[in-house]
Amino acid sequence: MADTVTQLRSPTLPRDTSVAPPAPAPLVREDPAHDFLPRLPAFARRIFGLAPVGAASAAAPLPPPSYLGVPTRPLATRGEPRAAATGPRLDAAVQGPPAPPTPPPPMQRGETNSERVRELQTLLRDIGLLKTEPDGDFGRTTERALLDFQSQYSGADGEQLPVTGVADPMTMRALRDYKAYVDEQRKNPQPQPPEELVEMEPNFDGIGAVQVLRLNATGPEVTRAQKMIRALGYDIEVTGVFDEPTRAAVADFQSLYTLAMGAQLEPDGVLGPNTGASMALAARRTRESPTNWLEYARRYRAEHPQPSPAPEPGLPQQPSPEPRPPVQPQVRTGPALRQGSSDRAAVTELQNTLRALNYDITPDGDFGPATAAALTDFQRLYTMFTGEVLVADGVLGDSTRIALMSARQNRILDRLPEALRRGQVEVGYTRGTPTHIVVRALGDGTNGRLETRAAMAYYAMRAEAVQSGARFQAGSSFRTMQNQRDIARRYRNQPGRAATPGYSTHQSGIAIDTEEVNAAGDTWLRTNGRRFGFVLPGYRYINRDGHSAVEHWHWEYRVDRLPNAARRFYGLPELTQDPLPTAPPAAPRRATRRQTRRAQR
Repeated sequence: MADTVTQLRSPTLPRDTSVAPPAPAPLVREDPAHDFLPRLPAFARRIFGLAPVGAASAAAPLPPPSYLGVPTRPLATRGEPRAAATGPRLDAAVQGPPAPPTPPPPMQRGETNSERVRELQTLLRDIGLLKTEPDGDFGRTTERALLDFQSQYSGADGEQLPVTGVADPMTMRALRDYKAYVDEQRKNPQPQPPEELVEMEPNFDGIGAVQVLRLNATGPEVTRAQKMIRALGYDIEVTGVFDEPTRAAVADFQSLYTLAMGAQLEPDGVLGPNTGASMALAARRTRESPTNWLEYARRYRAEHPQPSPAPEPGLPQQPSPEPRPPVQPQVRTGPALRQGSSDRAAVTELQNTLRALNYDITPDGDFGPATAAALTDFQRLYTMFTGEVLVADGVLGDSTRIALMSARQNRILDRLPEALRRGQVEVGYTRGTPTHIVVRALGDGTNGRLETRAAMAYYAMRAEAVQSGARFQAGSSFRTMQNQRDIARRYRNQPGRAATPGYSTHQSGIAIDTEEVNAAGDTWLRTNGRRFGFVLPGYRYINRDGHSAVEHWHWEYRVDRLPNAARRFYGLPELTQDPLPTAPPAAPRRATRRQTRRAQR
């Protein structure tokens, strides 16, 4: 027993006083449930001369152990509360290494005056996707360039980027890698293959969808189309002009493809989306197989002769072949698109189709009010010209998809006069509320514009009036907000002469101020204007002499549907009940001084 006590306490162990050995850490357990050294009773502690339980030790406290030179929290003795560590160094040691800083959010449209956006724009500019100088503002141009990169990038292991228009860390890493690759290629350029091989490599998908190519068309799309036609085996020159040999080659391909593949392409020599897609498919098959598609189609035509044409007069008549059904557009069905839709690819395709129908909109992938206004205008015109009812709601459903393709192939909107074919989307105002409308030129030698139905009615009305010797034209028609503000400022000294900006019917696209009116024109308008939907509201104003006068030059289009007088001009079926213009609102009478005094009493 004595040996055990001596061994535990070691009071007489020899030691070298020149070097002090480090004191070992006390072997103490924090958790009493797992303490394998039971505590000695009080009487035993007195026998061995140990300090009673809970008494403070007189010895100096041992230094706390460390890990890699970083002090840790000292362990507490049984029965004593744990000592709270003080100082930032002790807290850091207990809590571990500091958490990494929160990464910044991905860059997206709307971030301005940012150095990281400037770095993104520099990368996009260096790889050729951004033409503007880096300014640190993440706008629509930067977003479009980023979308182009995300949709075209493919890593060495086939990695694809999500096409979101947001510069996340994955996209930035891919941009830097591709920038390094481009720099390396510029330092060590590779020799270009011969021109004949280059012509077979381009991806011809999309030809005819962005721009319908017809005779005398020019531009890079025509060059791509001519290269595709040469890849099919047609011997034409790549001139960038859609000339007669190119048109003849397209018409021959359309007849061959219809015969050999069972498709329905009208052999009119016009390269539209269906013909372009068929040509791209035939060019791909030619490139992937040893047999030229054109040779195969011609051999098929020789083996399957078609019925001979009708004989000349005087020869025995042969039964005529069955009439070919009309061309039905091949349209992909899909979910309905409406204002705010997030499918940017489908919205861009819709906008390109509307541009091909002469609507002046930008294909940016955003289905906003301008796209909805153009689509609503098309739905009205298609219903008017074909009799097939489309609900004019600005929503792209399957029926509207078919109508769009049919209008492109059959040139339905060409029934509009040449001056009225271009539709421009503008911000109009109706009783102070902004709304997007489609305006068209009036074709009377002025720069006047009106909403589509009002412009059609005015054009038909003026065409009939000219035949009667009447003469008039539009001096002022559709006005933007800035135009109306300038006019209101000009006539601020003549009350009633100019409406408050935002409340003028000129800003709705339904009003014209006539000028250059002869006597016959004034009489003709007052007699026949209502037949075409135009009325004279009779607004009053105070002239320079201080007298009340009537605006005898101001006419307004007051119907929702095209009147029968205008429908006859365009060769449209007349309505059972001719819509007549609604009566204009009566101008409020100016209160007399006596009425004003009575009201004040």
